[in-house]
Amino acid sequence: MDHRDKTIASRLRALPPGWSAVRSAALRYAGVADNVDSEGVIKIGHRPTVAPEAYAVRIYPPAPGTVYAKYENLHSVAIPEFIRSILHVANGLWIDELTIYGIPASMLKDPPMLDRTRLQCLDIATANTAWRAAFEAGPELFHFGSRVNGDESVGYFADAKARIHALSDRGRSPRKWTTLAAFFEAELATVGRASP
Repeated sequence: MDHRDKTIASRLRALPPGWSAVRSAALRYAGVADNVDSEGVIKIGHRPTVAPEAYAVRIYPPAPGTVYAKYENLHSVAIPEFIRSILHVANGLWIDELTIYGIPASMLKDPPMLDRTRLQCLDIATANTAWRAAFEAGPELFHFGSRVNGDESVGYFADAKARIHALSDRGRSPRKWTTLAAFFEAELATVGRASP
């Protein structure tokens, strides 16, 4: 096992108990081209036939606690404590078709701008000002992630009691979870079971 593998393994082991489904899903994709890039992003499951930098799993490093006030002020968005607790573990996440949004470094600049020259987590403020329109979500729900299943998009939203709601853009029945662990277990159960 080389240094890179030890870093990935130690970071996956360090995920909190409620993130065990994330760890298991990531390990299902483990391969020889896995790495941690210069920005600390764990990249697992290289898919060079999709694109040179395509990976099935990307786990971004935690968001520093110092970024929230500036980000919220720049984007006129209040990030709930429950979502901050997720971003303190991973400032964005991509596992196959499931995405948890985060705070891209380029969106902390004044003026904030998306930087298409490098891969970053998807912007959580843009999710709450624009992408949420695809779902029938009330203003009390905070949009923090999504999943694409064929022709259906599912948006993940958190309420004030830290319950997670999955809303379909096709109007299918919503699903709910009362814990982050239950959400990850349900949504990541089949990830990585079939080859791309």
